[in-house]
Amino acid sequence: MTRKPDWRERLIALIDEVRRTPYQPGVNDCAIFCARAVQEMTDRDMFPDVPKYTTIEEGVSHLMLMGFDDHEDFVAAHFIEKPVMEALPGDIAVLPGRPNNSLGIVQGEAVYALGTDATGRATIGLVDLSKALRVFSV
Repeated sequence: MTRKPDWRERLIALIDEVRRTPYQPGVNDCAIFCARAVQEMTDRDMFPDVPKYTTIEEGVSHLMLMGFDDHEDFVAAHFIEKPVMEALPGDIAVLPGRPNNSLGIVQGEAVYALGTDATGRATIGLVDLSKALRVFSV
């Protein structure tokens, strides 16, 4: 997959936008964050055939109807997995979560991970790359 020459700047701009947007499943969640990051870096639409959803459960249901177990399984089917310690900035990382694992974007030795603050606003935190369960090349 070919990245745009200015992919780093585009990713930084996206992170700034995402952190100012309320968390909302199907609009601003970990899967959408990663899909938007991939599109900003490469012009590839990660979810062209995934129907819109308003809850995480609904999103997972759509993926299951498409033959995937969840968002992690979807990413695994569309990107090449590599060892976590070979991750490069811009790659997709799978982070442990409850009840579902979450997706983030690698940035050096850390991963940009979407979360929420007490007001429900999305936050972007950095999680140590060593916590990643899996990594996929972008």
